[in-house]
Amino acid sequence: DGPCLSHLMETFRLAREPCKAGNCPAELFVHLAQELHGCTPRGEFRAGAVAYEILSLASAGNEEEENSLVESFKSAVGECFGDSAVNVDFLSRKLKVHRSTLTRLVTRSCGMSPSEYLISCRIQEALHLLYDSSLTMKEVAEQTGFHDQNYFAKVILRRLGKTPTQLRHRK
Repeated sequence: DGPCLSHLMETFRLAREPCKAGNCPAELFVHLAQELHGCTPRGEFRAGAVAYEILSLASAGNEEEENSLVESFKSAVGECFGDSAVNVDFLSRKLKVHRSTLTRLVTRSCGMSPSEYLISCRIQEALHLLYDSSLTMKEVAEQTGFHDQNYFAKVILRRLGKTPTQLRHRK
């Protein structure tokens, strides 16, 4: 709180909502409390330095943990994209992370939302099957997680500008 709060939050790029910032640096908070206990000008100055360190750690976040989550997401998509019941809600439950957190991290890391990533993986596998197999369109749709052949054709046409049949004959 205070008149400098907005400036501090902007400087440290901190959001007003809670966010994952890694493990709590408990020893720094103990140190901060000790520095504030004496209420001397020197103690306040040192407390400010400790508070600055805490804010620096909070603004840095935990990049390793975020990368691990994104890799777990990619792995989960690779394992189960063929199931039409798989969606972002399913994946966020599987990874035990809030949907908005998953969306923020995947978008930052991959340049697309989790649902876009899932659809892209499905399309990539569908193209592979269209080019390299003799499966029917219905079978390709089912094996790549599209709930029906018409939806599959609609997504392919919208994304690639060609129908699945046109793509198959272009190989």
